[in-house]
Amino acid sequence: MNSILEKADVDEAFELMLVITGVVCAIMSQYPEYFWWTQYPEDFPIALAATRSLILPLVVALTLWIVGKLVTNLRYQPVIKVFAWMYALNLTFGFVLMYMVGSKWLPFGPEIGVGLGNTLFFFIIPSLNYVIVLPKYKKMYAESKFLQSKIMFIVASIVALLLFLITAGFILSLG
Repeated sequence: MNSILEKADVDEAFELMLVITGVVCAIMSQYPEYFWWTQYPEDFPIALAATRSLILPLVVALTLWIVGKLVTNLRYQPVIKVFAWMYALNLTFGFVLMYMVGSKWLPFGPEIGVGLGNTLFFFIIPSLNYVIVLPKYKKMYAESKFLQSKIMFIVASIVALLLFLITAGFILSLG
């Protein structure tokens, strides 16, 4: 019974995080001039650029999560779920950082924001995932070799970050 509650808690936390990220995305799409650091040509609508930049990474995160929830092979389920957490944490913190810098909640410009973002993406987010998320999944999927391996966790963290940077960079290059 306790394992079922833990599974529900960690899964519901992920789903809540995506809802909050979706709200932040909606705000950023509605008021992109306050949040966008990338310069686009004058004739290119910034709202379109914002929407393009936000939707694909959010859809990738949702797709990863749905696949992780629906896959029945218990060997792959924890791998996909933890990877979805890694990707979504990068996405969420990236969007929240853009929101906070753009709305002047943080008292510095995009140059320092990029440095702070790099620190978040390379150190803080994997640490949060390792300390908070991974232990819950280790209890639920005790037989998972992936969850027991620190090297596999590091590789998955790097791949999740690269996927996030590729999707964000690809979309930004469309402008």
